[in-house]
Amino acid sequence: MYLLKADIIVSSPYTRALQTAQIISRETGICVEVDIDLHEWIPDLNNLYKTSEESFAFAHEFTRFNGEYPPGEKFRWETLSHMRQRMRRVADKYSDYKKVIFVGHGMAFRCLTYIEKMSPAEIIECVYQKGQAECEYSFT
Repeated sequence: MYLLKADIIVSSPYTRALQTAQIISRETGICVEVDIDLHEWIPDLNNLYKTSEESFAFAHEFTRFNGEYPPGEKFRWETLSHMRQRMRRVADKYSDYKKVIFVGHGMAFRCLTYIEKMSPAEIIECVYQKGQAECEYSFT
């Protein structure tokens, strides 16, 4: 199992990611660290949406505008550039480790490496180096 070669497991604070990280930890003996910035994309920065339909509408806007607000406009969702900056900050923190297992969310991980589509619980291997060029973000 190639996961055994990791130095640390870094998890999103969200429940489903923490559960997965703990399962990996139990099987490998590798310690889990929770990083609060390793969370999913924020559909509403004000946290005022009330229905999942609203959240889906924000995600649709995010995709329609390629993750960035049009000039002179501001929406409630987190921009791609902000999410990318947040994720790079997380990855940079752990870039001195030889191998890290990040347990988190697809939209966030697509900020660090090109991923066309990601299935739940899928393992994606990538190489990340501090200061690397931005990758293409897949909106599919």
